[in-house]
Amino acid sequence: MILVAVLEARRLVLRGSGFPWKGMFVSGLKIHYSASWEPLKGFKLYAAAHVLMAINASVVLGMGFMFSCFNMKPAAATILALSFLFASFVMEHIRFWRSTGNGF
Repeated sequence: MILVAVLEARRLVLRGSGFPWKGMFVSGLKIHYSASWEPLKGFKLYAAAHVLMAINASVVLGMGFMFSCFNMKPAAATILALSFLFASFVMEHIRFWRSTGNGF
């Protein structure tokens, strides 16, 4: 998490030195949305997204640590954790498992 924070801070400094600090524009390809925010609000949302990504990464790290505590090699624990993550990603994108909006 510290590495990601340092890399993002460096990216923001380098970006700020080359381009003027203006509004933040976001466009989504799959969801078909677009939004434009003022610099402060855009930065707050950007920081909040990184906090949520850090929580997601810590869950995957915790699963990998849990699997490594079992009687198996570290590489097998890593593959098992990544396989679980990949299976979860695939299951999220199956239409059958999506919410229909009526509570089911």
